[in-house]
Amino acid sequence: MSGFTNPNSGLTDRGSLVEFAYRTLRERIAKGLYVPGARITEEAVATDLDVSRAPVREAMRMLTAEGILAARPRGGVTVPALNKTELAELFGARASLQSSMVFAATTVAAPGDLARLRELAGGSGVAAKSAESMDDAFFEAIGQVAGNGWMLRLHAQVGAQLERYRRDFPSTWTNAQHGARRTEIVNAMAERDGVGAAQLTSKYVDDLLFVMLSSHEEAADL
Repeated sequence: MSGFTNPNSGLTDRGSLVEFAYRTLRERIAKGLYVPGARITEEAVATDLDVSRAPVREAMRMLTAEGILAARPRGGVTVPALNKTELAELFGARASLQSSMVFAATTVAAPGDLARLRELAGGSGVAAKSAESMDDAFFEAIGQVAGNGWMLRLHAQVGAQLERYRRDFPSTWTNAQHGARRTEIVNAMAERDGVGAAQLTSKYVDDLLFVMLSSHEEAADL
């Protein structure tokens, strides 16, 4: 990739440069700018981002540890191929984490927490208005109410993996449809029905996976 201007060219802190390289690579992977299977090297990325190889090496190591990149036997890394089995596994993990966070949050959510979740369920207060960003903000807020740091970290890691699937497996639901399902979850939480809220969450995630797989198959048939 050429013609890239490094907006952080003034950075000298190594940690900041690693974060810059990490976020840039992750964003490009999510947008499909790196083709699955193609070799990505430290030298090429460092030249493209106008940084040294050290922060790029660390960013690649982090992304490889998360499974977003995969090491190649002869050096460099690559973007793993997309496959429906992994997508289903990621959604299974997402359903488990989100339903667990919802169940835990239901017992401790204060009226102010529920009011905030209602806003997020409808998309209020979310800068980027994509269905995915609204979902991420909604369930991250639930995780914060639940107060389980490990679940939040694991949820973020699963979300990072899903980023690269969203372009090729889009949801055909409208934002209003997503919002209605999230609102059902909040309503159950407000009634202190933790089991019901968790079940609604699992069904929401399962239904969304079905929609994404169906839309992908329909696009392939065109």
